[in-house]
Parts: sequence; C-alpha cells; structure tokens
Amino acid sequence: MIHLLHQPAALGRMLVAAPFLFFLPGYATLLMLRQSRSPARVAEDLYLSVLLSVLLVSPVGLLLAELGCFSLAAVILVAAGYSGLLFWLLWRRGVGPTQFWRDRAPLDRWDLALLALVMVAIPLYARPHEYVLGGADAGVYVNIGANLARTGRLVIHDPLVASTPPDALSEFFRQHPESSAVTFSRFPAFFIEDAGLGLVVPQFFHLHPMWMGLFYSMAGVWGALLITPLWALLGGVSVYFAAAAVFGRRTATLSLALLSACPLQIWFARYPTSEALTLFLLFGAIYATIKYLSPASGVRPWPAAYGLSAGLGWGALLLARIDTLFTAAVPGLILLSLLLGRQWQRRHWWLALPWALVGLQAALHAVLIANAYTHDALLGAVAALGLTAEQVASLIAAGLLVLCGLAALPRLWQRCVSWVTARRGVWSALLAALILLSASYAYLLRPHVEESHTYEYWYGEHAIQSSNHENLVRLGWYLSPLGVTMGTLGVAWITWRKLDRRTALFLGIGVFSSYLYLYNILNNPHHVYAMRRYVPAVVPTFLAGAAVFLDRLWIAGRRQVPLRVLAGLAGLALLGQLVWVDRVFLPQVDNQGLTDQLARLAAALPADDLILFDDTAPVGWGDSLGTALAYLYGRPVMTVRQERPDPAILSERLAAWTRDGRGVTIIPGSRPAAFDVPGWELEPAGDMTLTYSSLESSYTHMPQQVTTHPMWIEFYRVVPAAGEATASLPYRIDVGTTDFGSVLDGFYGKEMAGDVTFRWTESEASLSLPAEVLQQADTLILSLAAYRPEEDPVALSVVFDGTLQTTLAVEDDFDVYTVPLAAQVPAGDAVTLTLQTDSWSPLAAGVGEDGRDLGVMVDWVELVQLN
Repeated sequence: MIHLLHQPAALGRMLVAAPFLFFLPGYATLLMLRQSRSPARVAEDLYLSVLLSVLLVSPVGLLLAELGCFSLAAVILVAAGYSGLLFWLLWRRGVGPTQFWRDRAPLDRWDLALLALVMVAIPLYARPHEYVLGGADAGVYVNIGANLARTGRLVIHDPLVASTPPDALSEFFRQHPESSAVTFSRFPAFFIEDAGLGLVVPQFFHLHPMWMGLFYSMAGVWGALLITPLWALLGGVSVYFAAAAVFGRRTATLSLALLSACPLQIWFARYPTSEALTLFLLFGAIYATIKYLSPASGVRPWPAAYGLSAGLGWGALLLARIDTLFTAAVPGLILLSLLLGRQWQRRHWWLALPWALVGLQAALHAVLIANAYTHDALLGAVAALGLTAEQVASLIAAGLLVLCGLAALPRLWQRCVSWVTARRGVWSALLAALILLSASYAYLLRPHVEESHTYEYWYGEHAIQSSNHENLVRLGWYLSPLGVTMGTLGVAWITWRKLDRRTALFLGIGVFSSYLYLYNILNNPHHVYAMRRYVPAVVPTFLAGAAVFLDRLWIAGRRQVPLRVLAGLAGLALLGQLVWVDRVFLPQVDNQGLTDQLARLAAALPADDLILFDDTAPVGWGDSLGTALAYLYGRPVMTVRQERPDPAILSERLAAWTRDGRGVTIIPGSRPAAFDVPGWELEPAGDMTLTYSSLESSYTHMPQQVTTHPMWIEFYRVVPAAGEATASLPYRIDVGTTDFGSVLDGFYGKEMAGDVTFRWTESEASLSLPAEVLQQADTLILSLAAYRPEEDPVALSVVFDGTLQTTLAVEDDFDVYTVPLAAQVPAGDAVTLTLQTDSWSPLAAGVGEDGRDLGVMVDWVELVQLN
C-alpha cells in the first residue's frame, strides 16, 4: 500500500477507474429497479451497489479476456456505457442520480460499528505478501493477471514453444503423468495445449486473474497484489450483511469482529489466491438470496435487484474456482422447488436468467479454455475421495433420474415436502446431534483411531504424509480449541432451534464444505498454505456459529446474570486467543522486498537475450524466476530440464536461437546439469543475490519461525567456442558458488551455513573434472561435512569413473579430507567424480520439516600436486 503512495500516476488511474468498476453500474441498476419508497439504509445500499457492480463487470471482463481483446480501457468503456445508458433512461423518467438517497435512515450504532471494523481491517489486510515468483499457486495467479494485462489474451500464443521441434520438447518442458489431459507444461500451471501452434493455457478458472489484470493495468505488480486485500475486506462485509439478514446486526457485528481478528482471514487477505474473492462472492450470493426469498413487503429495493444479484453471484462463483461447482445446487434446488411447488412467478426470472447465462459462460470456459485443468482437477478430487469416475457418473445419473421423476409427478414432490416439513423438529434434532457427534469424533477420536499414510506427490517428486485424520485439530491451531467448540455448539443450536430456509442458506455451504475438507483436505497439507481450503466457507461458518453461541448466552443472561458474565468472558477469551495466534501472522509479510529485487534482476539481464535456465529440479529456478521473467517482464525464457541433456539437441537449439538474432544468457538453477555442448562455451556476465523471507512451511505444527531464502544467481553469455580451453593446477570447484559446468547430478540447491556456501548431495552425486588436470595431480582435497541424528562419522565412498579410490569418515562439521590419487587416470576429456553414501531424511527422522534424502555437504573440491 505504501508503494502506491509514491506512484501518483497509478493512484490517479485507480481513482478514475474505481467508480466504473465498483459503484456506478450497480448504483444505476438499483435506481432502475427501485420501486419502494422505504428509507434507504446507507451502509447496506452502498454494499449492494458495490456487490452488483462487481457481479456485472466480472463476466464482461472475463469475456473480453476469453476473446483476446481485454484491456482496462475496454472494461471501463463497457461499464461507463452501461451506467450512462441507465442514467439517461432514469433522467427520461424524471429520476435524478441523488433521488436514491433522499429518504435516508440515519446512521445508528450498528452502522458505526461496521464502519469501525472495516477501518480496523484495512491496515491488517493491506500489507500483501509479495508472491511474484512462479512455481506455486499464489505467484501463478499474479503472473497470469500480469500477462493478461500486457497481452490482452488469456490463451497465450508462445513462439518459443511453437518453434521447438517435437523431439526436443522433453528437454525444455516438464512432462505430465499419463493421466493428465496435457503432455507438457510451459511452466508450472501453464499447460501446453498444442505445442505445434504454441498454445499455452494458464491453469485455474480465471475470474480472479482477470481482476488482477485490471489492477495490474492501473498500478503494476502492486495493483495486482492489492486486489486480494480488497476482496477480503468486501468478503468480511458480505459475511456481516448475510449474518445480519438471518441473525440480526448484533450477531453480525460479533461475527465480523471475530473474522477480522482471525489469523487465517488476515493471512489469506494478503495471499494472492482466489479464496478471498470466493468468500466475497459466496456470502454476497447468500445475502442476496436470503433477501430475495424474504417477503416482498418492506424489502427495498424491490426483489428484482436481490434476484439479479443472487443469480449473478451464484454464476460468478462458477467462474472463480472449480471447487465451487457444488454451489450450483443452491439456486438449482431453489428454482426446482418453485417449479415443482407451482410457485413460479415472473419475478423469479431475475434469479434464473442471470444464473443461467453466467453459468453457461462458466461451462463454456471450463470446456473450451480451462478444459485440461478441469479434467485434471476433477479427476484428482474424485481419486482423492476414494471414488471412481464411473461411480460419480452413476451418482449423478441417479440424482437426475430422481429429479426427473419428481418433475413428472409434482404431487409426489409436494407430499414429500409436506412429510419432511411436518417432522422438521425431528430432522433438526437429528442433524444437530450429527453435527455434535461428527465434530467430537473428528477432534477427539479420529486423530487416535486413524493412521497417517504417505503418498507420492507428483508435482514435487517426493513422498508426503497425509494428515487428514488431524484436520479439525489443525484447524483449531488457528481458530483455537475454544473457537472450534463454540462454533460447533452455535451451528448445532441453529440447526436444532432455528432451522429454516434462511439459516439453511447461511449454514448449508459452510457445513457441507466442513464435512468435505475436514474429511479430506484435497491439498498438499503443509501449513499455512493448506488452510486456504477453509477460508471461503468453513472459517466464516465456525465464527458465525461462535457469535450465535455467545449471543444466545447473552440473551439468556437477561434473567441469569452469571450467564451474561460468562458470555462476556467467553467472548473476550476467544478474541484473546485469536489475537494471540495473530502475533505470529500479523507482523510477517512473506517475500517482502522481492518485487523490487526481481525488477533489478530483469534490468540486469541483457535486454534482447533469451534467458536459458539450467535447472533439473522438479520445481526450480526455471519455474520460479522463469515464470516471473516471462510473464511479468515479457522476457523469452526456456529451461533445460534433463539431468543429462542431449548435447546435439541443445547445440541445435542454441544455433537456431542465434540465427533468430537472439543472444543467449544462461542461469544455472538450484540443480543445474553440466553444460557440455560441443562448439559453445560460457562467458561470465554477472551475478546477483536475491534475499527474501517467508513463514516456515510445516507438516507437523503451526508455523512460527521465519525462514530466509537466499538465491545466489550467476549468469553467463553462451557464445561459440573460440578454441581449446586449458586448465592448470591447483584446480578448484567451489561447490555452491562457481560450480556451473562441473556439477552433473545428485546435488541439491545452494545453501549457506555461516560463511560457507555448499550443496547437500543425495545418496550419490557426481562432478565433472578435466582429465588433463587430473593427469597432472596426485591429490584430491575435499571440504566436507555430514550430519546424522544417531551416526557419527558418516562413511563416504570416493569413486572416479566407476573405480573406488577410497572411503572417508566424514564428521559433523566442515573439515578438509585428503585423497591420494591412483597412478592410472581414466582416459578421455573429462572424468566423473562420484560421492556415494547412505542418505537420510530429517522429516522421516523427526528432526525437521526437510523431506529430502540427504547425503553429505560439499563446500569445495580441489586437485593439487603435493609430491
């Protein structure tokens, strides 16, 4: 937020664009649809204007992106044209733009409390994490939005992909499993749909990236990062108005206060993924639907505005996230019940038609643009839930048959509804008991009676441990055990005593999402990342339930003062526990300063060069830095991905890029392959260090420590070889510093311990040594260290081209080890030095979160002649 204060041009663009994106379309629509003369409630009508504006702009902006003609100017032009047309029609009817506010109810204490909570939330949210690198969802969203703003296209036409020969695709692009709908990725989450045509389609559904593109057009990267805090702020307000429509404004105020203090709400308000937008859309749709289904008398504006907001809201959810697909059941069941109950009226088209149109857009988007992502996401979710595609298809078919049967026999439907309604008290009690028993089992018993298991994680190419049996306990890390308890009791009480169509609307999706994601989180369960699943519906439902519980205690205290005291103490205790957890999350801004450092890196690289990353890691620098350079800065980027790249293919590609007039700058990544390409050599061109920090990633506990991530970046120009290169003694490879061209495979990324830069090996790691130098040397010197929780020292075998030289006993701390060389040195241009040892995993040993298989730490290797 502070960065924008130093960019007056960006602030000016945002001030000009904001009314057209967030107010005028909705305000003009409300004026057109208003028929009641009842006094306006300023806060609620302002919120409804913002909600309706976002819902009107969203499908239009995404449609422009789908058609390849997206721009901030185009979206504003459409919004201004729509608003201007409505204002002109209103003027023709004698309605001025201020008539909406003439009969205005005065602000009361609850309006002021809402305003105060919003003002408190703004500084908590408006410190976005600087997730600008690729390789993970948050940075991918930012890069999709930035590329959309720069190119106007959602589907990317990549000439580098199109010019890559089919036999070279696996050298430069990561290959997907056979079950995937695509074969290769350009970068993580950027699927290559057609390599011959160079068609690349970003992962995810794209409503959130579209809005990021709008804000990127206004204020660059900082604009794209700030849209998520805005969604979180509006999402909290949506929860408030939805809760107020059901439980009253006192409970709504307490719900918003608890949500604003919740560490998960604060963290993901800063984390640039689509959960905050989903929160806003979901509870906005719930609010509008509740108001729409309320009696028409006294409701202002007339139900048309609420119906339109509800229909657009339920449709927009389908544009935002694939896991909102089940929310289509809500408007579907409402409309079906109206039809079967013979209660359909013309006004219900205000809900049905917008929902159908935006839903159709979502379906076409899923099939025509996001088809590969849709296929892989749905298939993965079905498999994770222990189902097969055939079983899911059978369940859907059975459900449709039941609905068709009921539609054909409306009297049967009415009898079923009457039978259920007559026994509502029984069903309510049973559902409340089920909620209490389920929560008790999930929190108290499930962690002990179920066991964790490991499974292979394709994306990271390592095994991770499932913790689904502890999901509710882990949610309690952030909500506190008291929050989980009071939330469960509140939801159960509502279900038992207040279950009707309004409370069912408010609680239904939250309760369903709780059962779904607490059973299986459907995510890589590292923290705090994994908690994103609970942000849109589960966390607000728990905290609203806690607010209802506290409110009922307070009401009961009218006659029993101790209960009112207990309610006050319990509320303060819950708020205090949330704030106590905030001490970890509130001060931390992940990757702070990385945006500016990345801009300096982009400026330091030769302007017209192709940037070639040499990185064989599953998710390495070619993915993180490469994605950002390609889509934030429009640089041509490729990545060498094979541990043993084909020299002929690499040489041909270098020649082809050079013929196209491109220079080539190569950056060795976290796990580079040795650069040994006949006819080409490297010239050092510079170096830079990027340093940023983030909250630790943990599989076993709530994150508390901050981890620093240094990236020691070297870059070289790739030029035609000038002739034979010679090396002389002493010959040193400084592993972890200037080791590019020597590291073959089996090494992890560069790390630092004190002043020592080094690399961990796997159980086997190899270096390339020049044979002519090895023939002159009689001694190999290595600077090594090793660590094992229960083993000291560690046995390490030193092997030259398959021949064992010696076995060393390596101690915990770095030390120098000397190896006399045998008289006979293998012939050839280069000799492979291999280090072999037993590996271990800190995660498996229970001494850390590092899941890698580690061998020894290598600082440097040197060839000398001592005799």
